[in-house]
This record gives sequence, structure tokens and C-alpha cells, in this order.
Amino acid sequence: MRPLLMLTLPNSGSTWFASLLAEHIPGCSYYSKEFFNPVCNLKHELALRRNFGCELVECYRNIAKRGDKHIDDDIRATWGAEQYTFTKECNSAFKLPVFDRHFNCFVFLRSAANTFPPGRVRVWSFYEHAWFALKEAGLYGLHGVTTMDRAVEAHAILTDVILRDAARLKVPVINYEEVFSDPASIVSRLLSVTPLSDGLMDGITATGWQRARDAA
Repeated sequence: MRPLLMLTLPNSGSTWFASLLAEHIPGCSYYSKEFFNPVCNLKHELALRRNFGCELVECYRNIAKRGDKHIDDDIRATWGAEQYTFTKECNSAFKLPVFDRHFNCFVFLRSAANTFPPGRVRVWSFYEHAWFALKEAGLYGLHGVTTMDRAVEAHAILTDVILRDAARLKVPVINYEEVFSDPASIVSRLLSVTPLSDGLMDGITATGWQRARDAA
């Protein structure tokens, strides 16, 4: 079976969800630091810089690009050299069509209302760089003045790109907000792209109770 990739955006809750999911995929070897992010994968950083986005000055424009003619070779040369079976990717909203050629994919997204304001400076940094990458691409009407305005605009465009590609490619989409309200549906959608052992639904429910207690 092909490896699994979660396409998401920063501050989506993906670190928690991907880690939980990895515990319930038989034989899973999970790369938890975003394999295709040059900042998170120093082993393959030089190869990944060509097509994949991050906050590095030479890479941030890649956030708003589909990738060049070498991107499939770059995936084969990096991912293909390792033995992982699952990873998540937060900085490549435009690359679902490429990933779909190499992975079983699903999308994990969170609403802007629950994404902002984030608690980590690095999240602000990503959306700031994404906004300027989109601005330089010249295809979008961007008017943000404040950091918050720019982050929300970037999040909206990246979300729209992901959802349009997911609909066209028939890639399952999971919204963070529905994980705790309808875990059975979440499991059903995931089973279309990966085998699962028993217990994922219980893990989701347990996390929901824990978060409710923490908020009380």
C-alpha cells in the first residue's frame, strides 16, 4: 500500500491528530516533523529547498507554487530514500496534486476562527511569509495591513486551494471542528486511505474529554 500523507496548515491541530492516528495504523513508521519542510528535515534540506516551502528567504515563494518539472524526482530522491510510511505537511498547500501521485492523501483543516490568534510565533511567521508569497504571485487581491489581517487572508486562500484540489482529486477532507462531534465519520473517511487498528475512536473521545476537563 502507498504511504500516507496528511496535508494541513499550521496551527490546525495536526500535530495531535497525526500522532494519535499514527498509533492506530498497523506497522506505521511516522515522520513527525514534516518531511517535506526544509527546516524540519536537515538530512534532505538541500534537495527540498528547490520546490518546498518554509520561512527561509530562498524558500518562502515555494509556499505559493505548484512545483517545477523536478518535483516528482525530488520526492523520489528524498522520501524514496527512507522507510517511513506516514508524514504530515503544513507548508505545501499548492502541492496536493503532486503528493497525490505518490501518497494516499487526506486533508486536515481548521477554521480561521479557531486558528487565530496562535500561541506560537512561528505560526505567525509562516502566515506572514505565505501572504508575501501569494502577493508576489500576483494572482490574488490581497489588502491586509496588520499581521492578523495578512494571516487571515493567507489562511483563506491556502484553504481554498487545498479544498478545490481535494474535491477534484476526491481526497478525503477532515475538519478539526468535527473530530470530536462525529468521530465515527472521521474513521470512515480515513479507512478509504489507510488501514486502521481498533481504538482510534476511543482515542479521539478520550482526548475530547481531557480537553473539556482542561477547559473547565
